[in-house]
Amino acid sequence: MAVRKILIGTVLATAMIGGALFLSLTVSRSADEIDVGTENDVTIGVVSELPDGLTLFTDNSGTLPPMWKVTHGAGTMYMLGSMHAVPVDCYPLDSRVKAAYESSSAVAVEHKNLDAADFLSSSNTTVDTSGVCADGDELKNHLSERQYQLVRSAAESSGFDLEILDKMLPWSVYNNISQISGSDGGSARTDIGIDRVFQIQANIDHKRKYSIESDLSRIELFPKMPEDSLGAMIENELTTDNYNDLYKAWSTGDLDMLFQAEFGTGDLTGEDAAAYERGVTYLLTDRNIAMADKAMEYLDSGETVFFIAGAGHFCGDKGIPELLKSKGCTVERITK
Repeated sequence: MAVRKILIGTVLATAMIGGALFLSLTVSRSADEIDVGTENDVTIGVVSELPDGLTLFTDNSGTLPPMWKVTHGAGTMYMLGSMHAVPVDCYPLDSRVKAAYESSSAVAVEHKNLDAADFLSSSNTTVDTSGVCADGDELKNHLSERQYQLVRSAAESSGFDLEILDKMLPWSVYNNISQISGSDGGSARTDIGIDRVFQIQANIDHKRKYSIESDLSRIELFPKMPEDSLGAMIENELTTDNYNDLYKAWSTGDLDMLFQAEFGTGDLTGEDAAAYERGVTYLLTDRNIAMADKAMEYLDSGETVFFIAGAGHFCGDKGIPELLKSKGCTVERITK
């Protein structure tokens, strides 16, 4: 099961492989319905109804994910660690989350995916974002023999098209690992993921929505990732299933447990474990610096922003809360 991507986040890319259009993977998490026509015409409609009549908040005790109040000068911001896929019984959220949201005039998520032009194009990137191997090249040339056989075996078991698989680059495999392996994610659903539901609620309440990360940085994120790290992460995804531990840690606000579940290298050893850890640095630690800078912009803007990012971004001494403390902010954990 693809576990760590739930906390890390996903990149939006389009690729034509054997005539099949891959939209990986944020469309299912968007709070705006996107329809891509046969001529690449795009229409976007704002979603203004929570899925399945979901009740987002309670006025009493409910699920309280990791959450903080941050102040700097006259500025105030609330931060919430998200899971991008959750079971329906994680709702409703605690009254403290409701109070923080209602005190905010805007919601910021990693990527709000609103702009049709940015959806179709790669902005000004010079990076190949197709996710497809060049002519004469194959996936097996980019992974170790063990990693390639793991992916191929998972695809064979699920009935995934092997001809398509062999034309995919490792970053495209990683972003589509659930589809390739046939994992249904159990009860975890992206359509009711925390960031998506809050974006929809912001639509309902006419609150402003911001993207913490730029379109360009999101588009280039995985194509620029070192292939040895991608290979190690693919192997870990296919040999580890710790979603239950991650969800328990997140829903109870246990950051120590979440840190252990999120950053553990599983059965990887030696250079594979080192490559995996470099991947974590690339996907999380390095991005935390830019996210903390964006958080400072929100704090200095005079607007109270409800800041939502994958829960992994808030863990450890290189997480966003600690980075903000180093910038002179007062960071208070909100607990029951």
